[in-house]
Amino acid sequence: MSIKPNGKGRYEVENVSSNFITSVYGRNNFSEYFRRIVQSDNLLFCDKQKKPSNV
Repeated sequence: MSIKPNGKGRYEVENVSSNFITSVYGRNNFSEYFRRIVQSDNLLFCDKQKKPSNV
């Protein structure tokens, strides 16, 4: 996922501080996408408590 930090956005009628997601990869079949990233040694960080259980 690509993120633009420290932005400003509008939620309902209020201006809010926000980090914007600019792009998302692996939306379809995420477990397979994640497995390929791990196998190719391209993973930068993973919280082991939150990763998919089948990876």
